[in-house]
Amino acid sequence: FAAGMSALAVLQQQAFETGRFDVGNLTQAVWSTAHGRVLEMTDLQGRQISRLGAHFDPLVALLAPLWWLWPSPSMLLVVQAVAVALGAVPVFLLARKHLGSESAGLACALVYLLYPPTQWLVVDDFHPVAFATPLLLGAIWFLDEDRLLPFALCAGAACLTKEQVGLTVAMLGTVLLGLACAGA
Repeated sequence: FAAGMSALAVLQQQAFETGRFDVGNLTQAVWSTAHGRVLEMTDLQGRQISRLGAHFDPLVALLAPLWWLWPSPSMLLVVQAVAVALGAVPVFLLARKHLGSESAGLACALVYLLYPPTQWLVVDDFHPVAFATPLLLGAIWFLDEDRLLPFALCAGAACLTKEQVGLTVAMLGTVLLGLACAGA
């Protein structure tokens, strides 16, 4: 999945089928961060602004070290494809546990990867919020395993992918609170 979807996303970008927004301004934000100007990009009027003035997605800054190794918009697309593909791991683990079958776990992971919106996350330019999917799936798995610190780390990292993700994390917190109250 990661290799195939990466190839599709990179080919699309190389064919100039991606836009100034998304791949363009996020490439600039990562480039700027790698050069000491954290998440700086150009707005529509040609001014240099912080990416955080448009969206709360500071997780993008963590891509700067990868930029030093592979300074290309393709790097962003490949990292996104790999991250989304990793979401299949918690799907597999949750399904295997709750359905009681390795085969059912593999089937659910495959369905996750073949689900068109999951694939669209990868081929529709570069969006930091795509990282929320595997992070939230990981958070749910850790919550299901009663591993609260890794749950909190995944949930917190997911909140750094876009401003709306915090609401989903709040709902997971509500589930955690409900479980705690039920167990008390």
